[in-house]
Amino acid sequence: MPLAIRAGTISRMVRRCLSTSRPISRFPTKPPRPKTVFLTLFGIAGAVGTFLIGRYIDKGPQRAEILTMSTFTAGLVILALTPIPAPAIVTLVLAAIAVTAWGVAFAATGPVFQTGVMRIAERDADRASAVYVTGVQIGIASGSALGALILGQSFAWLPTVSAIFALLVLVLVIVRRPTSTIF
Repeated sequence: MPLAIRAGTISRMVRRCLSTSRPISRFPTKPPRPKTVFLTLFGIAGAVGTFLIGRYIDKGPQRAEILTMSTFTAGLVILALTPIPAPAIVTLVLAAIAVTAWGVAFAATGPVFQTGVMRIAERDADRASAVYVTGVQIGIASGSALGALILGQSFAWLPTVSAIFALLVLVLVIVRRPTSTIF
């Protein structure tokens, strides 16, 4: 049962990220150059996130899960706040902070949750890995569909809805932290 809970949490997290990440190139800034900067920043932040989480996940896997989802949620909350009227430089700085936090957390998510699933499974790592991959695939499909529905209404709602769902996943990670009998 803990493995099923973890797979559901993974699916919800991936759905949130992918429903939001698809339209990043449509970020409403002018001139178009900041879009390229944001996408580059997202990629660099992802490399940093992968490096950092790899160094710390074994020292505290549950803390790594909470930190990853907290960073992910914070990035989306900040991104949701960027449409608030402010000078252009403030908006761009907030967006850069949001995209950096989001990139770090998004890249860290895979190792964090896959390690968690494999720790729960203990002696059945192959099956656990298959469940993890299935959860990610469900998240990709449902996130893309949900993102399309939201974009069909208004781009402005996407970061807000994503932040709300990320917050719900964060609560699930904190409240429903299944652990193995070994760790």
